[in-house]
Amino acid sequence: MKIKKRVSFILLALSLVLVGGLNNEVQAGDPASNQRIVTQTVDLETVKTKLDVGQTKEEVKSMMGEEYNQVKSMRDGTSVWRYDIDSKEGYSFETVWDTVDIEGIESRAIGLQVFIAWKNDHSTVDYVTAYYLNPEDKKVYEYRKLSNGTSRTTCIT
Repeated sequence: MKIKKRVSFILLALSLVLVGGLNNEVQAGDPASNQRIVTQTVDLETVKTKLDVGQTKEEVKSMMGEEYNQVKSMRDGTSVWRYDIDSKEGYSFETVWDTVDIEGIESRAIGLQVFIAWKNDHSTVDYVTAYYLNPEDKKVYEYRKLSNGTSRTTCIT
């Protein structure tokens, strides 16, 4: 009976991992090693309060997940990770540059687009930028956490 429950739990956990990875949830834990699976929702508040300049790639992946698009900075050609969070099924935005999908955000095809730029040695976060639709005025805003640790929010539409 214990084995049957354990197998059922593992199957349920794996199905949650597969389904949850499509949008804005990140799973952490390994059922094979008896670690508890933790689901964390990634949203603007997570970006503002938990994502910081100086974090390593491993720290970012543990918080944001591994489903990102690697693009290039239009400023200097360095590597940037783009996370398309809370996107509708079938959403796609193909570009090699760190271009924002303003139309996708305005049409609510995507809820949040986050760009993470890496320092020249590619080991730690240099700056973070997030784009989202403000529900009150229906305008797209940019939240930026700068390399000096300060942040600012700007309306861009």
